[in-house]
Amino acid sequence: MSKVIGKVLCLIFVFALSANSMAQLKSDLHKSNIPDLSVKTNTKWYKTEVFRKGAVPAALIGVGLYTFKDKGFLSRTSIHDMRNRYVPQFSNKLDDYLQYAPIAAVYGLNLVGVKGQHSYQRATVSLGMSFLMSAAIVHAGKTFLDVERPDGSSNNSFPSGHTTTAFVAATFLHKEFGQYRSPIYSILGYTSATTIGIYRQLNNRHWISDVLVGAGIGIVSTEICYAFAEAIYKDKGKNKPLYLSQDDPHDYPSFLSYSAGPAFFVNSHMSDMLGFSVGVQGNYYYSKYFGVVGEASFSSFPFNSKSRNLGVIKDEILNNPIVKERVDSYVVQPVGFRNIMVGQAFNYPLPSDFSLDAKICVGYSVAGDGNFVVNVKPEYQEEIGKKEVIVAKYDAKDSWIFSSGVGIRKRLARNLSLRFYYDIYLNRTKVTVTKVSDIISPQEYQIAVVHKSDSEQLGYSTFGLSLVALLW
Repeated sequence: MSKVIGKVLCLIFVFALSANSMAQLKSDLHKSNIPDLSVKTNTKWYKTEVFRKGAVPAALIGVGLYTFKDKGFLSRTSIHDMRNRYVPQFSNKLDDYLQYAPIAAVYGLNLVGVKGQHSYQRATVSLGMSFLMSAAIVHAGKTFLDVERPDGSSNNSFPSGHTTTAFVAATFLHKEFGQYRSPIYSILGYTSATTIGIYRQLNNRHWISDVLVGAGIGIVSTEICYAFAEAIYKDKGKNKPLYLSQDDPHDYPSFLSYSAGPAFFVNSHMSDMLGFSVGVQGNYYYSKYFGVVGEASFSSFPFNSKSRNLGVIKDEILNNPIVKERVDSYVVQPVGFRNIMVGQAFNYPLPSDFSLDAKICVGYSVAGDGNFVVNVKPEYQEEIGKKEVIVAKYDAKDSWIFSSGVGIRKRLARNLSLRFYYDIYLNRTKVTVTKVSDIISPQEYQIAVVHKSDSEQLGYSTFGLSLVALLW
């Protein structure tokens, strides 16, 4: 009951703070003779400034609160189970530093003479207020909700402070450069912030509910504080609007895109379970139809019993009578590929601001290693001394990779497109599987190679939608 009361108090605090902020802003707007942005009777509600700027953070917070449950569809525990299935050993400190990257970009660009929408002083005041407001909300949530982290290390999980900071920083970059110069800045900023949210979950530090609500808090706090700054500064510290020429959208259509989508093995003997793939792709066109492409991507796939190499291990180990008695379940850690590629890009303009593009690339693929882990039944954990035991390992060798793909883009604004893509990747790798022991015991295990595969071609495909920043 105390947790429920704490949740209610925290939500009341958040809404009260937001309501008070908006009320104060409305008063300041009235005093400064700046037009009131509240809903007018002759304006559709979905066309108002409040809806346009508040819809995304409201949706993030709403979905985040919906996932704040331990059972059912789209629960925080079901998402956490996916993390444990795909990348259970993931650990990386990038999120501790990347959260500040958009802020560094704003000040770095100003330092080299690339001006944003506002002066250095006004931008700093807006950022400072955004940090103060978001930090107050996050502190209240962590204090009153007392939510345990997924790794069990503490009870201050909700909401995610790292994610909130990252989205404050991303919205700061969006306001200063994305709305002023090019949406590429917005895409890079929000890609960075989204990466932070993903890393907080992969590092087992936060639930998805913590991350989604933190993202919403970061965006709405920055939007409110920029409105405060507008009321305070008016036109002071605001740089002149940039003139952006209306270039032919089909001339030299270079772009940068960020994609994330499902992936699956073409080789059915490896796994018939869906994986995922994320990547960044840049196309530079030196003519209307031809260019060069560079791509960095990461893909991960769960193994299952269809894997020839691990199927032998599974049968040998799990059919042992002693193992059957002591083992509750098993998991094979997923295989992953990190790819760097370059190649030839093609573009063909279509009517109504559509464009068709294709690519052919070659590069290098770094494969990940993994373990075959069995979960010991509770009644045998004290005897064995462990809850989990590694009974086999696999080692996937790095290799060259070939890829090709097609995409179709629809231009939504001057520098922004939505792209549907389908890519296929082919590499050759060698998988070595070693068995630790076929009988679980607290003794040290003898490692021996039980199956070594020849180099074989692995093929997988990925598809989805990506946001594209057009570079003209």
